[in-house]
Amino acid sequence: VERGANWVQGVGGGAAGSSRSAPRAPVENPVHALARQHGLRTRRIWGSGDGNMSGYDAVYTSDGDAHGDPGGEIRRWANTALDCLNATAVAASDDMSVRDGLRACGWRPRSEVEWAVDWAMSGEDANGELARHQSLRSFLPDEGYTWWGPHDDFVIDQHPRGFARLIDAMVQDVIP
Repeated sequence: VERGANWVQGVGGGAAGSSRSAPRAPVENPVHALARQHGLRTRRIWGSGDGNMSGYDAVYTSDGDAHGDPGGEIRRWANTALDCLNATAVAASDDMSVRDGLRACGWRPRSEVEWAVDWAMSGEDANGELARHQSLRSFLPDEGYTWWGPHDDFVIDQHPRGFARLIDAMVQDVIP
């Protein structure tokens, strides 16, 4: 098992080159371009940027039910709340919490399935800090996803150097 990052984050087309809020160039994530150039094998993880819940195949609840949101209705509701939260975070005061922001965006989980989705999308799964203690200002959208796209590519390359091959390519003209 490799240690370290195995993701190319921010792929699939974003605002770069087409929006004043993003850089004019490069319009493609440079790490993604390098991965393609060197034939690094990856698998697309759709909608993974900024907590998007669409890529979750199932929502597992505490009772082990993997069929808690079969039609994806709860995940669509969560994505709507996340889009609102990302837009709200830019102008949020320093004392507004992620939980308060989610409530203001209409997200009020009640069922076990909704709370399972909440745990994943609110950032509690990533850092263990409760959403009511997290500043909404720290929930600003990741610029890599905004500029280059909402998806990730998971590196599955079986080359002995794996993802480190990209580091080798970046320094090939500098380090012999």
